[in-house]
Amino acid sequence: MLSHMRIKRICPLLLLVLAGCTITPTPHPTASPPVSPSPVASATPGPEADLHVEAVTALPGETEDEWDIVGVLVNKGSNNLGELALTVAVRSEEGALLGERSFPLINVQLEPGDSTVFHTHFTSTLPPTTVTVSSRASASQAEEQPGATIEESPVELLQTEEGTTLAVVYLTNRSGVSQYLEDVIFLVRDSNDDIEAATWSCYGPHVLPPDNPVPCVAELDDVQDGSVVDVYTTVLQVDSYPSPPIELLMDPSLSFDPQGRPLLTGTIRNSGSTPYWTVFTILAEKDDMPYAMARVMLPAPIPPGEIRPYTIVNWLPLVQGATITPDNAPTVDFTPLIDPRASSSAEHYPRPLIVSITSFEPIGSNLFIRGSLTNAWPAPLVNPSVLGAVRNTRGDLLVSAWETAGSSIPVNGIQTFQLVIPLPEGVDYAMSEYDIAAYGVLPE
Repeated sequence: MLSHMRIKRICPLLLLVLAGCTITPTPHPTASPPVSPSPVASATPGPEADLHVEAVTALPGETEDEWDIVGVLVNKGSNNLGELALTVAVRSEEGALLGERSFPLINVQLEPGDSTVFHTHFTSTLPPTTVTVSSRASASQAEEQPGATIEESPVELLQTEEGTTLAVVYLTNRSGVSQYLEDVIFLVRDSNDDIEAATWSCYGPHVLPPDNPVPCVAELDDVQDGSVVDVYTTVLQVDSYPSPPIELLMDPSLSFDPQGRPLLTGTIRNSGSTPYWTVFTILAEKDDMPYAMARVMLPAPIPPGEIRPYTIVNWLPLVQGATITPDNAPTVDFTPLIDPRASSSAEHYPRPLIVSITSFEPIGSNLFIRGSLTNAWPAPLVNPSVLGAVRNTRGDLLVSAWETAGSSIPVNGIQTFQLVIPLPEGVDYAMSEYDIAAYGVLPE
């Protein structure tokens, strides 16, 4: 089931028949502003389904020739809709076909009044000005069935010290059973209710227990005064994903560097029988209220039975101005939460790389370790990464850091790296012990 926060402008879309919406895309800085064409006429939907598309727009992609088509589907009828599939075509101002995509909406079931976001990607040197959408869906009578009712809090916009805008929303699962957060989409609408930005990246725990508000954070660009942020979610039964065999071996320990940055350090182990990609969230609560959050994604899978350290330096605030300091540290609790979807079994074991160290250099509160990685395996590897762990003379873990040295490394290839390890206050790097290892992964 899907939930939405707000629906206003509607442009009709045909079920099993072609319909269209005229758009004025957000131009790239180098593109000429397009002239808005006349609206495309649409026919009347069939009696068994009433599916509409709302506020379709074209958003600039990462490069000048890339475009993301974003829109919202709304079930305005009285029947459940499933097995949704869309065909999206884009045209230039002169009517030339720029591209066409057909794709299913996986795991999407629309009950009456529900909505969902769709998006697809096009490459075109010309800006699209018209989007045409056709759809297929199976309709069935609405029935009483156990499902997920997700309540969203009002979206709060926070400003970080770096000038980034964060959108924070709390999701509450009212279904009575745990659910997995499959997708979260944030749409930014301007004062005319047109979509001006969208993001599919959400930081936060993806398992939603019943009746427990869970924070979700997204980084947004170009949020203007008067803009409104809408949130759309898709959830599945939590047992759709098996629990990964990842164990947190100890409570994470908190230290601070000489500048007062918090360094949260812990260890995790793969207790399963296959290598595992590992993703988890650390939720910081102050006085029993969500305060800040961080997401950890290890760059190489953990082999069975092995242990990996982690240290978190950067935190996303959940309230304006939230910082973890030596003064408030006693009132902050940390809860690690494994992501059962993103933490998945890896097809291949990580391959150790040969590490050559050329320099250790302390600068400020960081230790810079420079060197090179060599791939001696008979196959190219992706995601070459180096891990550094600092221990005291008793062998206790003090801090750690990961660094990814490029996207790939060829056979017999050499890749340079610079690993930056933050040092807790009072740690003498010359009297510490270091574990340095590096890994690459066969493409899956």
